Amino acid sequence: MNLISSSWFNDPNKSSIWIVGYRMMQVTQEDFTQSQPIIDLGDVRAIFNYGSLSYMDANNIFEFGQDHVRNINPSKFESKDTNIGGWTILITPHLRDGVQRPEPETRNSITVAEGILSALNSPNIVYEKVFENIVDLSSNHTTGFSPTYNISNRPPNLQASALQLLSQFSVNLQALPENMQNRVILSLRWYSKSLVQGLDGFLSIWIAIEVIGMPDTSDVKPAVKSLAQIYQLDYQAARYGGPRCQDRKTGETKSYFPPFRILFVLPLPS
Repeated sequence: MNLISSSWFNDPNKSSIWIVGYRMMQVTQEDFTQSQPIIDLGDVRAIFNYGSLSYMDANNIFEFGQDHVRNINPSKFESKDTNIGGWTILITPHLRDGVQRPEPETRNSITVAEGILSALNSPNIVYEKVFENIVDLSSNHTTGFSPTYNISNRPPNLQASALQLLSQFSVNLQALPENMQNRVILSLRWYSKSLVQGLDGFLSIWIAIEVIGMPDTSDVKPAVKSLAQIYQLDYQAARYGGPRCQDRKTGETKSYFPPFRILFVLPLPS
């Protein structure tokens, strides 16, 4: 099986692979001098293919009902075929001989390989991530990932007093000295960027806090202490993660963040 390296597993029946497919831009079939080039980038196998790919898609499992309540429709976790074109497929072990790698470690392997390809070849070689699946090698069961959603516990406040507060803030902002006004505007711009998911969102909101709260120093302690007080966390939890919770499976204490996603596992269609 060219999808996996013979060195990855002693027992493929107790193993799984993580597969990510990327659309490759500005290539035609004539650019593929080999039928299916394959290279290894550490523990990631990169396969370059021209044609059509089949994968399991979970992007449409959420449906909005009345008042925008999200309903899950499992039937929307379905097999799809891509258009014909150039594709980059990155594959790495996830479950090795019965021992599962931590998800962040598996994702990091993929991210590093993606960076190598993009920086040393062309960003177009990994132009767009189209799918991400985990395939169990013993059963062919496939796991797919839904979109990630940021959920806030604070509902919109449409009371007149709350809306007036927004208007007054805008008036007060215009009245600030120019240097302070620019700092607040810059902080708001970074906060707006933080509404995206993942690491970029975290870094953006941290920059927003630094811009507004640390104009003349690089000491993060006052900002962290303020966050800890606001969210009723200890200093370490505020500095390095979200609320601390115990993982029932491992007994470990971990930090968890609001974004969530749904994983679906189905057998591959015969």
